[in-house]
Amino acid sequence: MKPAPPLIERDPTPEDLEAERDQPRPGVWGGEQGADFRALTQDQTDALIRAELVLSATAAERDDVIRAVGTPRAVDLDAHRDIGDGQQVRGIVLAHCQRGGIDSDPLVRVLARRAWRDRDRQWFELRAARVRDATRVLRTRYAWR
Repeated sequence: MKPAPPLIERDPTPEDLEAERDQPRPGVWGGEQGADFRALTQDQTDALIRAELVLSATAAERDDVIRAVGTPRAVDLDAHRDIGDGQQVRGIVLAHCQRGGIDSDPLVRVLARRAWRDRDRQWFELRAARVRDATRVLRTRYAWR
């Protein structure tokens, strides 16, 4: 199997330049068990993207990635967990992943594009299309009332 190209030490591609020009966008908490797709702030999105980049880096490039994006930091979120019998307990959950967000730093956007291609852009666009379709169905279904 052909090894993945390095994240940091390589010439920029047209996709890299496109990612660099992207506008920052907050994501949602998704991509891991227990995630409820709540909206995140831009700061939370940036922290999760950077932490996931460090985790996805190979051992050989992890130090370079940490130098580029900073030390990963935790993102705590308020959460409600079912404990049975219709009861819930409120607590803090440590988030690890986000979906649909775009980092506020151009260098991090390029590294994320290299690591995941356009995963978050596709996820955001697909989710937006599903919401539009659901809204259209609801309007059609209830238009006769």
